[in-house]
Amino acid sequence: MRVLFRPGRRGGRLRVLFAAVVAAVVVLTQSPAVAADPVDYQAARFHDGVFSAYMRAHNSGVAGLKNLVLTAELLDWRERNPSASRDDVVRHMVATRQAVNAAGISDTSARTTYATAIKVIDAISGVPGVSIGTPTP
Repeated sequence: MRVLFRPGRRGGRLRVLFAAVVAAVVVLTQSPAVAADPVDYQAARFHDGVFSAYMRAHNSGVAGLKNLVLTAELLDWRERNPSASRDDVVRHMVATRQAVNAAGISDTSARTTYATAIKVIDAISGVPGVSIGTPTP
């Protein structure tokens, strides 16, 4: 194996030259290109997609689907109730979780993912404060 830099005067000069070349390239290189027009980026849709994918990957199966629906509902409830106290949030979470548990949705039931999600949404629809709406385009 050949040594690129040898100690001594010549090796020191090569290091200085190499550092100067790297510094010149870094300083003189143009900045990345920027789009002239704004990009049509729908942050809410992106956020929803990433959130759903994370929740499904983190906790799969019926339990994960329950958590996904309950978390999304809690975020929606919190948006409608920004001044709610910690105790209000906990009470709402407990009420929705109890409603889902009372519905008897389990891994043993032979349902599709869609049917299970509808069953969970149906279970929480009777809880006070829960608003089941349609998605906005």
